[in-house]
Amino acid sequence: MLCVPRADAAPAADSLEYAAFAVRLRAVFTEEQARAIISKLPPKCKVYGYDIGDISSDSLPDVVLSYKADDAPRRELGVAILLAEGKDFRPVRTLARTYISEPIEVGFSIDEGVCHITRKRGEYNWEITGYTARGGVFRQADYWETSRVRSGGASVGFEQHTDFRTHRSSESYYRVSDGKVLLKHEATALPVYPVGTKISSDDAIPIADTTYRSLVKGSSSWSGPDDCALFSSAVYDTSHLYLTFRVLDDRLLSGADPEHSDRMVLCFDPSLQKKLEGTGKTRVPDENTLLRITVLLGDGAKMPPVVMVSAPAEKEKDSRRPVSRLVKAKVEKESGGVYMVTCTVPRQMFPRDAISIPFSAGYYDIDMPEHPEWVTVAATSDDFDPARPATYGRLYLLEAGAVPFERENLNVRSLLARMQRAGVVGG
Repeated sequence: MLCVPRADAAPAADSLEYAAFAVRLRAVFTEEQARAIISKLPPKCKVYGYDIGDISSDSLPDVVLSYKADDAPRRELGVAILLAEGKDFRPVRTLARTYISEPIEVGFSIDEGVCHITRKRGEYNWEITGYTARGGVFRQADYWETSRVRSGGASVGFEQHTDFRTHRSSESYYRVSDGKVLLKHEATALPVYPVGTKISSDDAIPIADTTYRSLVKGSSSWSGPDDCALFSSAVYDTSHLYLTFRVLDDRLLSGADPEHSDRMVLCFDPSLQKKLEGTGKTRVPDENTLLRITVLLGDGAKMPPVVMVSAPAEKEKDSRRPVSRLVKAKVEKESGGVYMVTCTVPRQMFPRDAISIPFSAGYYDIDMPEHPEWVTVAATSDDFDPARPATYGRLYLLEAGAVPFERENLNVRSLLARMQRAGVVGG
């Protein structure tokens, strides 16, 4: 723990705390830079740790440090992220992090351009949040959390990691008593924006993986993304979800039944039930609780697409207007082997307040009609199985104006500061 007064407060030369901190900084920075770092701290505070590394990818060493100001709330630290700008440092964000027992519960590191901040949230409950600052944008890069849940009479460990640069999420359940893995998989966590939302250029929408890793089946005969690839995006309004898939396929095939046709398969679990049973085994669902939408693409010309829906039984009670009839699909051919598949799903298929819905989709590419078993499947889950919701990823609906991760355009902040200094706008 280091007590650090501001540089402009003219600390005494024999101040051990200031001297110790300054000496450590001088090992990397000049005296002027060291004082610039200290000047960004509150007049009276205690520094608990720091790390140095390149967060902004400009080859200059940046700084992250944790401190507690004398007037800060109890058990709350500030984590300051400072970016190097010549001889000075620009404070881009100060994040408040609480601790339970000791300040050491809040830690951080800078590695491969990402600043990861760790904190303890409770017994067996930790989180790590990663941040980057590139191209003038400070944003959250990823999030990891570990906790424990009860499954039957056993304690089960749970880990989840979401990469907001790719919108891929992995989760793992394991038995605490012996470490046995009960469920582990990776899938797309697809953000669903309100219709009309302008998506920032640094957000990876539509989401795609054009490598062989996106293939659940048929990688041995796959010749590249032009042969089979899938891009996903989604928006919503008060009444519908609109899911759009950009499909790359060098040749569309259409047969008399789904098994002989190129097709999209969209899978939802409107029940929102947990993936594990009380026994610790993955849940085996009743098919009547799942929503599956199959879109036969047709031939991209004369033969139109065909939509086949298997909906939860409770949604089909009204025989005059069952909800499944409200599902619509459209296929549009673009240049080359690119097809846009848009599927419209009524929100009444899901619980009214649902904001996170188990979901995955797969594109089935049949290259040889006489051998429908020779199929390439590109999917949003690495172990995609329509009959097993434990393999699904998720959709998460964002409120208007919300983003799926912390983000700030630093260029806008700098522009506003210059305009305020020039008197163009008020302070």
